[in-house]
Amino acid sequence: MTGRNAYLHPNEPSADNRSIAHSTFASQPPLHGLNLHVAQTVNQITEAWSLAYRSYLRAGHIRPNKSQLFTYSHAINRQTLVVNGYIGPVLASTVTAIVDSATGIPADQHFSDFTNALRKQNKRVLQVTLCADRREKLARSVYSLLDMMRYVYFYARVQNIHEIIAEIDFNDASMFRDYMGFDPICPPRTHHGSKDIQLILAHLNVDESNNPNSHPMICRYFSENPVPTEIFDSRFDFATSELTNAPFREFLDV
Repeated sequence: MTGRNAYLHPNEPSADNRSIAHSTFASQPPLHGLNLHVAQTVNQITEAWSLAYRSYLRAGHIRPNKSQLFTYSHAINRQTLVVNGYIGPVLASTVTAIVDSATGIPADQHFSDFTNALRKQNKRVLQVTLCADRREKLARSVYSLLDMMRYVYFYARVQNIHEIIAEIDFNDASMFRDYMGFDPICPPRTHHGSKDIQLILAHLNVDESNNPNSHPMICRYFSENPVPTEIFDSRFDFATSELTNAPFREFLDV
């Protein structure tokens, strides 16, 4: 097996079956029941990374800590975007988008050969990470995750990003490819959390995602459901004085 599917499980759904599944929600925002918001305050960032802690701990990506928060030092920068999905007042889903900077991105830990190669090509890179949901199985939250990815995609365009990348559990890689257009670009590598997890690096080329021949479902869904760019102007400013006493301040030193 070669090409973009080379690093995935061989017993996957056929392209025809995936197309049938896609047609049920490709042209309109999926009915996931969430209200999506760009995080604007310390409290909203904190609850997002508290949910990430619980989700990552449950999956074995991390070990327990006293703060019961999880993020990366790379995320605490002015270009970071956090998108939260609520059911009423309750946070149900979240993702964080980290724009590559002088401090790097989390993927550098396991995939620096690939991230550095992108930099050498003068590619502007954004990593989507800290994907978390109250539901235990990621597949059950695919619709909410797809809709949050719509925000990430349009934010990437505002930031003139060429490549959106993600470190994905190998068992979820097919879902990310089929529903969000993330193609794997290398074999799995082992992450040592509370248990060993196989991670794969995948990418979505921002320009190619506009090509109906490359990603027909993503192209149609994003083009028909744009996110107004002014929404991103209200995102939390990590340079604010509020950061001094923020619960996640400790991760700056990690």
